[in-house]
Amino acid sequence: MSSAKLEHVIIVGGGLGGLATALSFHYLFPRHNLTAPRITIYEREPTESSRINEGYTMAIRGDRVGGAVQALKTINQDLYNDIRSMAAPEGDKNVAMQFSFGVNCDLNPALKLNTSAGEDSFRIARFKLRNRLVKELKHFDESKIKLEWNSHVIKADYNKEKNKVNVELKDGRTNECDLLIVADGAHSSVRRYMCSEEKLNFQKCISLSCVTTIDDGESLPSPIKTSPLVGITGKGIGIFMATIDEKSFFWGVIYPSNEERPPPYKGSVMTKDEQEEFVNEVLTRTNGCLSNEFRSFVRKCDRERLCIVY
Repeated sequence: MSSAKLEHVIIVGGGLGGLATALSFHYLFPRHNLTAPRITIYEREPTESSRINEGYTMAIRGDRVGGAVQALKTINQDLYNDIRSMAAPEGDKNVAMQFSFGVNCDLNPALKLNTSAGEDSFRIARFKLRNRLVKELKHFDESKIKLEWNSHVIKADYNKEKNKVNVELKDGRTNECDLLIVADGAHSSVRRYMCSEEKLNFQKCISLSCVTTIDDGESLPSPIKTSPLVGITGKGIGIFMATIDEKSFFWGVIYPSNEERPPPYKGSVMTKDEQEEFVNEVLTRTNGCLSNEFRSFVRKCDRERLCIVY
C-alpha cells in the first residue's frame, strides 16, 4: 500500500503497543518526507486511570534482543528522556532477574540472571509508561491522532470493492480505514470475530496479584531493590515481586488449578467482602511456604488494585 493511499489508520487498543504505534507514524513518516495518516485509536476502557491494575514494572531493554530503548529514542529523544526519568529504583544494574527455589523462597534469591551494566536498560511501571504515552498523544491535534475512550470494537470486515476495512463498535458506531491494527490484548474481540476457530487455552495456573505501598520509615524488601524476584516454593506456589517506585512494589502469587475462576477479576469492581476474601485467600495459600514479612505486605495491599489473571 503506498503512502498516498494510506489516509486513515484505525488502531484497536490504547495499550502500550497501540499508543507507541500511533506515535511512530507521526514522528517517523515526516522524517522520510511522507505524510502521516490520520489515526483513530479505540480503547474499550473508560479512562487512562482505569489501567491502574497494571502496577507491575516492565523492562525497557537496550540489548539486541529487547531493542526497546533504541525504539523509544527513534520515536522521540525527549520522550525517551522523560520516560527514563520515571524508571523504578535500579540497584545493581548487573542483575536483570533473580530466581529463588525452596520452602521459604520469597526474600532469599538463590540465582541471579546477569546483564551488562553498560546497556542502557531500566524498568518502569506499566501504567506510568502508558499514561506518559497518552500525554504525548496530546501534542497532536485530534485531526491527526484521536484517542477515543470507552470505545469497544467488536467486528472488522474487509470491503474488497472499496479496498477498505470496516469496523463496528459495541455501541453501534461504525468507521472505515485503509489499515487496521489490532492491539487489544489477549482477549481481543476483533481477533475472536475474525479468527473464531482460534481459542485461548486455560494453562491451569492462576495469578493473584496486587500493589503494596510501604509506610513512612519503612524500606522496600532488600532483594527487590536490585531487580525483580521470581521464585517457586516447595508447595508449588510461585512468587513474583518488582518495585514500582521508592514507596511501592507489585507482587503476584501463582498457584496451579484445574478450573478457571469466575469474575470479578479486578479489585476496583469487587465488593469490600470480595476484596477481603481475595486477601485471605492469598494468606491461606502462602501459609507455611512464604515468609511472614511477605504476608504482612499482602495485608497492607491496595484493595482497589487487586487483580486475577489466568
